[in-house]
Amino acid sequence: MTDCFHCGDPIPAGPLRVVTIGGNEQPMCCPGCQAVAQSIVDAGLSSFYDYRTTDSDKTDVPNTEQLNELLAYDLQEVQQEFVATNSENHNETILTIDGIRCAACAWLIEHHVGQLAGVYKVSVNTTTHRVVIAWEQSEIKLSEILAQLRSIGYRATPFQPGVEEAEFRKQYQRYLIRLGIAGLATMQVMMFAIGLYFGVFSDLEDQFRDLLRWTSLIMATPVILYSALPFYRNALQGLKALQLNMDLPVSIALLLAYSSSAYATVLSTGEVYFESVSMFAFFLLLGRFLEMKARRRASETGSNLLKLLPAKANKQNQFGEYELVAASILTEGDLIRIVPGETIPADAIISTGESRFDESMLTGESYPVQKSVGETIYAGSVNRDQIVTGQVLRSRNNSVLSDVVRLQASALQDKPKIAHIADAIAKWFVPGLLIISIATYIAWLQIDATEAFWITLSVLVATCPCALSLATPTAITCAYANLSRLGLLVRRGNVLEALSKVTEVIFDKTGTLTEGDLVVSTFAVATGHSENEVLSQAAALELGQQHPVAVAIMAKARHLSLPLPQVHDIQVYHGDGVTGSIEQRKIWLGRPGWLQENGISIPTPWLDASAVICFSEHPVGAFYVDDNLRQDTSSALQALQSRKIQTTILTGDDSNRLKKSFLALSLKRYLSGQRPADKLAYIRQKQNDGEYTLAVGDGVNDAPLLAAAHCSVAMGGGTDLAKVSADAILPSNRLTVLIDALDLSKRAMRITKQNLAWALAYNLCIIPLAVSGYIAPYFAALGMSLSSLLVVSNSLRLLNRK
Repeated sequence: MTDCFHCGDPIPAGPLRVVTIGGNEQPMCCPGCQAVAQSIVDAGLSSFYDYRTTDSDKTDVPNTEQLNELLAYDLQEVQQEFVATNSENHNETILTIDGIRCAACAWLIEHHVGQLAGVYKVSVNTTTHRVVIAWEQSEIKLSEILAQLRSIGYRATPFQPGVEEAEFRKQYQRYLIRLGIAGLATMQVMMFAIGLYFGVFSDLEDQFRDLLRWTSLIMATPVILYSALPFYRNALQGLKALQLNMDLPVSIALLLAYSSSAYATVLSTGEVYFESVSMFAFFLLLGRFLEMKARRRASETGSNLLKLLPAKANKQNQFGEYELVAASILTEGDLIRIVPGETIPADAIISTGESRFDESMLTGESYPVQKSVGETIYAGSVNRDQIVTGQVLRSRNNSVLSDVVRLQASALQDKPKIAHIADAIAKWFVPGLLIISIATYIAWLQIDATEAFWITLSVLVATCPCALSLATPTAITCAYANLSRLGLLVRRGNVLEALSKVTEVIFDKTGTLTEGDLVVSTFAVATGHSENEVLSQAAALELGQQHPVAVAIMAKARHLSLPLPQVHDIQVYHGDGVTGSIEQRKIWLGRPGWLQENGISIPTPWLDASAVICFSEHPVGAFYVDDNLRQDTSSALQALQSRKIQTTILTGDDSNRLKKSFLALSLKRYLSGQRPADKLAYIRQKQNDGEYTLAVGDGVNDAPLLAAAHCSVAMGGGTDLAKVSADAILPSNRLTVLIDALDLSKRAMRITKQNLAWALAYNLCIIPLAVSGYIAPYFAALGMSLSSLLVVSNSLRLLNRK
């Protein structure tokens, strides 16, 4: 009977349904599979069938009612729960996809959905079965995207931790049943095997020997036909796709050993190895089971974070009273009350009261943070002391915590280079193994034909590349989970490998190594000008600017309640200064060095100022601002030096007030007066010299530096442009987290290399032993399984906080 080309199910009796794929008519079992296959072909994605390693899920043609149900996902009140706005101002969501079986499924989804007008991003994670999609609401509706996914055979729903956990529990239970059957059967078969082995020395009567063999056959059969079924299915589906996966040698070994033992049992001749077959299946299932738990433990970080968000909130109603409502309906501007011990339902700004808040879920810092009126509190953090009220800043799906989950999901899509190398090795390992097995069988037929089969079986079992395929994914997934727990929000997948190679860290100063809360400590004015006049015009020029010095000048003017004049023809020179016209007079405000470059003569005492203001090219005032070092700046810089990592400070500030503090830490490079172009030129020169760079900054003028570095980190309190340009974000602003991340990355790469070295060394050593006949099938199964368990256990060490 012919099987369905799409899902692999048998073709029922009746009219034959076909779809032309690659020039050949392929049979389909039902209208659903036929419609899905035709959609894939019509979209020009027939290569999906060449790449997939497993059959696709059987699907039904969605009816009108089912398609209409998808329209509910377009409602704004529904989307509030799972749709957010990303940095490019597009809608973005995470969907859970049913039906993903292999990398080809990810390829099909990304290419099919990615070519839809209005879709700007599609990224599939085959490990978590999630997809991150960004789209423009005015060009395409979410329901249309979901319908397109249905048309190619995948059912998508918004990512919900509870639903995903339920699915994992089902999978967990299925594995437990398979593992339990294999374990119980193995114990029983081993008992019978002892009797058979004992019979070798005591002339066991044939009828008792046959009874033990038949009983062993009965006990081993459920293991082979049920427990080991996933291995056969995966191997068969790989063959259909003309790909040799690691389950192929496993399946061959299991079926050959079982068949030959059953043959010997029926004919009452030869040897039986039911205990080896059962033990092999049990060890392999145990390895897969522990791998599944390890992956789950590493990938559940995002799910656990979202579980921190409470379902209810105390919202102020129209009568000024607080009532309990669903937290999902909170919108910007709503007033909420948070009592001690309660979890914040949405990002908000404190309106009244002050308290300490536990933000460890975002920053990794276990000590509560004191906050008062005007400061931001984040969804998922816990109020420790006093009742506070707050005004909701954004919907809970746009909260910082939700951003963490989305960014983590995006980062896990990418693999470091070492993972691609491992995949490439594993890809060619199975064909090589099969060739070695065939050559072993032929050679032993000439040496000792009675041993040829069992020695070949040992080769197939002992050299299965399970450990090789597990070497990098488990280590990388665990490392990213721990980075998130430390308090480093990873945006791109290159961070882990890049951090492990860093030889030089380049810091911005203001807002990065310092608190960034600049204040005008000294204000000098030229003779003939009043302080209020000069300060008001300087503040008018800086109005709306984000540079720390500009913010300090505006704060000074606000404190004195100075009126600001009207400014025309404003031009901003990022990192240098600003010009404009006030009452038909050109005003200059900026770094002393920049003003000198433009032909303006600056008085010598003012060359050390943070900013100088000039009326028609005549200096009339100088601003000196002060800033404080972050509490952990000194310890972080010293930690980098102790690790032999070069540290450089590039700052646009011409002031030398903090320079002595940094030079006291034995820093070799402190470059002031650096414009964005200067910073970019510096980092490119260092890269040309062979340095592997990490850039850390927070401002608009740091964006080019962050984008050019091999790896970059933006401070959590930095500008949006800096965060978009960076590979990772430091929400807590704690510099010591960078030290922990650098150490963890090196440890992760070391463990990954250990895994690969062990997997390769094991296989290279076991092959000649197995080919020579020194490894029995039982010990081969044990060695292969222990090798896989060692790799997984070694990777799990990366989840330790230490």
